[in-house]
Amino acid sequence: MVSSCDIPSINLQPFFEDKGVVIGDTPTTEQMEAAATIHQACQKHGFVHVNNFGLSESFGERLFAASKDLFSVADKHDLVPWHPSHNTGYSPYKSESLNVNRPADLKEAFNVRFPPTSTNPSLSKTPMSFQEIVDDEFFRKLQTAAIRYSMACALALDLPIDFFSKTLKKFDQCTVRFLHYPPCDFAEIKATTTTAADDAVGLNKAPVRAGEHTDFGAFTFLFLKEGPMGLQVKSVEGGEVGGSAGGEEADGWKDVVVPSSPDDTNNHNKTGDENETTTATTSFGAIINTGAMLARWTNDHWKATAHRVVVPNAEIASQDRYSIAFFVDPDADEFIEVDPKFAGDGKCCYEPIRSRDFLSMKLNEMTLK
Repeated sequence: MVSSCDIPSINLQPFFEDKGVVIGDTPTTEQMEAAATIHQACQKHGFVHVNNFGLSESFGERLFAASKDLFSVADKHDLVPWHPSHNTGYSPYKSESLNVNRPADLKEAFNVRFPPTSTNPSLSKTPMSFQEIVDDEFFRKLQTAAIRYSMACALALDLPIDFFSKTLKKFDQCTVRFLHYPPCDFAEIKATTTTAADDAVGLNKAPVRAGEHTDFGAFTFLFLKEGPMGLQVKSVEGGEVGGSAGGEEADGWKDVVVPSSPDDTNNHNKTGDENETTTATTSFGAIINTGAMLARWTNDHWKATAHRVVVPNAEIASQDRYSIAFFVDPDADEFIEVDPKFAGDGKCCYEPIRSRDFLSMKLNEMTLK
């Protein structure tokens, strides 16, 4: 039996108000409470559920509808192919493997990056519904969310409040990845993604849709429309792991259980879309998880937990699965260097590395040769 991992739900509204640490004052009680919860979770497994971070539920519905339109396009040959060198464009089904020790991931993807430092040549080839929602306002909202959450992380770690946010000026390495997992044959993928040895000892019973991995960057906002639908996590030693290197193919996986986003009636229009005037909105929730770069930055004081997507049963296998990942990475020229306070007895696990070099290394590891 796979146990569950209950992750905490955090209201980020206090970091979107002009008070406390946001304007350089003493943190408010609400900001301290949110930061403390983030710190506890990131020491344990690196996963939190957040709401009230700038996107309304109605915007989320439009975003996922546009994603569905994108992947419903019959001929995707006009889309620029994804490549590690530019990290934009379309990745066909089974063209990647997040865990090189497993078969190709059962997904297709489309990456967009932040203007004006990056261009998205494929965007003009996408359905109009997709172009209309992936606009300057969309990128601006995500930039604000990333900066405010990075402030919460700095407060949680008792660092200068701009310790992380000062590395997010250009957003030239941040990426939004739209993901689609088409329906699959449950019996077939079980036969190809598990082994007799696994079955003999009760490991990896669920077929894998996306292999075991830790995210590459600082942190990731993961938007899910229909709940986790197979998202599992497992704590492993070290912040830079992938596949069997970290032992995360073994037993001990837990299903992520995400709390429902509360009704946002009391915070009407404080973090929702500017053009919305409804009197009661529900905030768009997200899972945020720590990436390998942030674990490296903190000398593994915060964990980059391995996670994967499995297919728990034939019913789930028969359904389309959509998710959207916003990968937050420091600007390309920034150096990722462990702060002395995390060195403890003076020992540091990681040498300084430029942000672009770290991300390039990780992207190239993922690409199927």
